[in-house]
Amino acid sequence: ALAAAALAAAALAAAALVAAAAAMAGGKVLLVLAAALGVAAGFRPHLSVGRRGLAPLAAGAAGGASAELLDAIIEQLVDSHGTDQLPQVVGQNAKAISSPAFFLRIAELADEASKKGDAERQKLLGVVSETTVAVLSKMVENAESTLDDANTVVEAVVSAAADSSGVFRLPLSPEQEEAVRSQLGRFWSDCNEAFLQTLQAWISKADGDAATNEDIKGMADILRRVLQIFTAESLTKDFDVEAGSLEGMEDEDIAKKADAGVAALLDANPDHWRAETLRISNEFGISADQLLAAVQMRVQMVVLSQANGSLRQRVQAEFLRELMKQLQEAGGTSAQREDVLQKELKNLESKEDKDSGDADE
Repeated sequence: ALAAAALAAAALAAAALVAAAAAMAGGKVLLVLAAALGVAAGFRPHLSVGRRGLAPLAAGAAGGASAELLDAIIEQLVDSHGTDQLPQVVGQNAKAISSPAFFLRIAELADEASKKGDAERQKLLGVVSETTVAVLSKMVENAESTLDDANTVVEAVVSAAADSSGVFRLPLSPEQEEAVRSQLGRFWSDCNEAFLQTLQAWISKADGDAATNEDIKGMADILRRVLQIFTAESLTKDFDVEAGSLEGMEDEDIAKKADAGVAALLDANPDHWRAETLRISNEFGISADQLLAAVQMRVQMVVLSQANGSLRQRVQAEFLRELMKQLQEAGGTSAQREDVLQKELKNLESKEDKDSGDADE
């Protein structure tokens, strides 16, 4: 996330100068300046100037965005200029807009307007460019603030996993796990995508440092357990599961028991799911197949309710996929239920594959 903010800031440096030039430079001068600034920012523009003038931007010149897509975004910005919709358009297309290639494209269009003698459109494109830079600058500022907040929340939650002497021990005791849940509850409104990105960044850092630092071996496992606890809590807090509405369960009492059983599994350490499944089956009088039906309902909620490609959706899907696997191994399922479960998993995987590139970005 910090790297993305840095790249956006680099693009802004070029974009700000391009926008400033738009107010006082003619089309050709603006274009040459824009191209020079793009190169200075580490971007190699797909432009050539020959006897026939400017070649169009090649597909992929702006993080995969074609000239046609950039044109469409620019027209949206022009149409929304002077309204409260412009910041929304910028936010929805931040990936393409934060590239110097976007401003190079505005420069091209300004050049075309100049050649056609359309001074009004040329001026409007300059104003839109300037306004877009201001919105991007505010977004970067907000992102930096969000990252600071996320680090504070992650630190508070992870610190709760330490014992009374401040030492982290594996496995976490029930008291420490409850302390983590308590801190998550305290900061729940701040446990957003930035929180998850920061926590995963901590895990990656711990994995890398463990190879050379004996003192922090096991820290990555503690952080992963914190992530598991968060995911289990989110699967309870994010969705309103109505007992009795579980697919294929006409008996309301069985439906309630199955949902209560899944709630108990979510509270348990994944390392103990196999044993917990047997205990819950005996205690509640339900089968692994019935537990799977309740899990399947949550899978459908993750697919339908969470933002496609979001980190929250991905960690929840992975968590439920592992739970399904262990439930299947513990008790087996009917052929019909197996088909339904596999279909849901394929739907999840296809959505993740489709959106993982944008989510990673």
